[in-house]
Amino acid sequence: MNTETFVKYLNERLERTVKVLAHKRKEYVYTDNPMQNFEDAVGISIVRTREGVAYSYLVKHIQSAVGIIEYLELHGKVPHDAELIREKFGDIINYFIIIEAMLLERFDEQNPGIPVNIGLDDEDGE
Repeated sequence: MNTETFVKYLNERLERTVKVLAHKRKEYVYTDNPMQNFEDAVGISIVRTREGVAYSYLVKHIQSAVGIIEYLELHGKVPHDAELIREKFGDIINYFIIIEAMLLERFDEQNPGIPVNIGLDDEDGE
């Protein structure tokens, strides 16, 4: 893969991530709180926080990705079509974004007056 191909992939991934999260919001969110389903699930799960609920959902997707990589290691080829691979890894990316948002919101609540910069500090992203 060259840089141009990777940048194209990255742009497509970012666009897909925005679209999927917007679609899922319509599918799962019935209030003004985008984390409501995770908060509600705390009451019926064995974890005590919405972050724990989201992490438990994430683990399932990570295990699926591990299975894809293990299959590649054993058989020298990927076991699924490209769309399924995009879906599996997209789910992982989306859950990391959701968990990060939850933790930053909690940080903001616990540290009033300390700004949570959700934007990029400079053009290099550092």
